[in-house]
Amino acid sequence: MFLMKNLESAIQDLEAIITSKAKSANLPYKRGNTIRVGKMLIRPSKKHGYIIFDVEQNTSVQTANSLRGALALANAYIKQTPALTIIEHDKKIEKYQNDCRFYKHGLNNATSDFKKDMFEIRLQDAEYNLQQSKDVLDNFIWKQIR
Repeated sequence: MFLMKNLESAIQDLEAIITSKAKSANLPYKRGNTIRVGKMLIRPSKKHGYIIFDVEQNTSVQTANSLRGALALANAYIKQTPALTIIEHDKKIEKYQNDCRFYKHGLNNATSDFKKDMFEIRLQDAEYNLQQSKDVLDNFIWKQIR
């Protein structure tokens, strides 16, 4: 019984240390259904993808379609860097994800070899472009954390 209480208090102390260090270093950490990055809070939304809040000013700052986009926008807001390319790549991620869904459906339902080849080529192109936009946002996130 005594050992269990010590273990629980040690876990709580460790969680408090990690949380305080993550706040000062602007590292993203998850608590419940929200993700916190410094003074920013990211919550999933059914209509808008992800909503980014500034906790200090208690305002909604931006919406993002992808989690990567939300993390990049939160870091850009903290560092006060321009976010135009982040928003552009976040929209591209949404577009190419929809394209991939459409082309996969077309590929599964195509009747002729010509249509299958066409959907397969377009699917590969959409997947490549999707990965390129994800890489741009990932690079931005990692540069801001360092």
